Amino acid sequence: MNAQGKNLLQYVPLFKFWAKELLYAFADMTYKSTFKLAKKISVKNMFVSEIGIKVYLKKIKFGDQKDDNLDYHLNIESQMCKMYAELLIELLTNQVNASENLPKMDIDPELKCILYECLRAEEKTSKQEEDAYDAEIQRHIQEDVMKRGGLLDRKDGSVSTKLFQDEEETDNTKAKKQPVIDAKTRDQFLDVVKNDTAA
Repeated sequence: MNAQGKNLLQYVPLFKFWAKELLYAFADMTYKSTFKLAKKISVKNMFVSEIGIKVYLKKIKFGDQKDDNLDYHLNIESQMCKMYAELLIELLTNQVNASENLPKMDIDPELKCILYECLRAEEKTSKQEEDAYDAEIQRHIQEDVMKRGGLLDRKDGSVSTKLFQDEEETDNTKAKKQPVIDAKTRDQFLDVVKNDTAA
């Protein structure tokens, strides 16, 4: 097809068959292979038999061994989804790196949605990892503050509202540190403590 400058049509049964076979191949590489890809897969790695009923992926370059970590596996899975979508778009357009043209492509809306979600898989996974990391950091900060007694002082049954670290003075300036936690979290925490003390 590349030699003749032609591309597949999304409603042709041959495209649907190849898309299914390629999906199986990508799934096998994702879940059964012990090594990650060293180079992206493109149409150049795709080979078919003369009558088109067999699809092969050849000349694939593998790199380091995969990690068993769940986050790492999700990252690999999202990369494979994006690569799969880019390969299908290349088959439909006969153009490399044509994923940016997806919104303008005249294809079935369901297929377009599938390709769109596959292309965004890596981005969504990265955002989830960032959110999980930020949440973990905040949890450790709050635990550390509570251990140091920065939030609560129950001496003589009183509740402390000391939510700021002590002011530090230098020779020429006196700098005040930022609050350890925000005001809303402070008020909620103090309400719980006061109710617990009263009980």
